[in-house]
Amino acid sequence: MLQAAGGHDGHEPSYQAQLASAVKDVVRQQHEHGLDLIDDGEFGKPDFVGYVNERLAGFTRGSFEIGGGPRRDMQLFPQYYTDANRARGGGALSRMYPPLICTGPVRYVGQAVLQRDIDNLRSAAAGLH
Repeated sequence: MLQAAGGHDGHEPSYQAQLASAVKDVVRQQHEHGLDLIDDGEFGKPDFVGYVNERLAGFTRGSFEIGGGPRRDMQLFPQYYTDANRARGGGALSRMYPPLICTGPVRYVGQAVLQRDIDNLRSAAAGLH
């Protein structure tokens, strides 16, 4: 299983090797199960916030408080946030998934990691019939 270490930025050689191995494994499994269309198992995209931060410009991390009070979703679904924070050790939700605020033009800047994902998939699929 692919795991990111704390403080990891996804560029360490050991992470890249683990990522390529995980993609190869999931592609093999898909092929063995007879799938006609395969993918990389989304391993290069561990979560939405990370994906946005790594691949899109125009967003900054915000706060769970807007205008001095809780966000509307927190007001409408307080039990969800209470349960999620409890399950993650209290307060961890706001550290792990800070809200993203669009602060500028949105544009794709993740060409290098996209190419990495393409290369990993091509390598994993090489030789499959």
